[in-house]
Amino acid sequence: MAKLELPIVQGDTIRWTFTLKTGTVASSTPTDLTGATIRVQVRPNVAEVDGAATPIIEFKTADGTIATPTTDGKVNLVWDDVTEATGTRNAALEGGIFDIEVVFPSGIKRTYPNAKSPRGVVVFEKDVTN
Repeated sequence: MAKLELPIVQGDTIRWTFTLKTGTVASSTPTDLTGATIRVQVRPNVAEVDGAATPIIEFKTADGTIATPTTDGKVNLVWDDVTEATGTRNAALEGGIFDIEVVFPSGIKRTYPNAKSPRGVVVFEKDVTN
């Protein structure tokens, strides 16, 4: 399965929607995310996934950068100014990896993409028109 690639243009507003589903490819339904806590982190590479390094960008339900989840399985990410996250310290950054962590009210934790598609890839681009 191909990795999910997300382009980020520095200074732009990010509005991404992922739909998480349960079941098989032939018969799937949206995952009920009511009451779930969701986080998405973008890091430069796998070596920094251990949590020691600060994520380049982090989305989470706790700060509103992920809209309140509902029964439709949609995870809505919102970042109003990518410059805030990527700034000059990361100006040379070419990309990174991400995944989506969901903790359901029952305490069960799931990470998406899953074993079939281990991580998504983020590609950072400089803005041409300033």
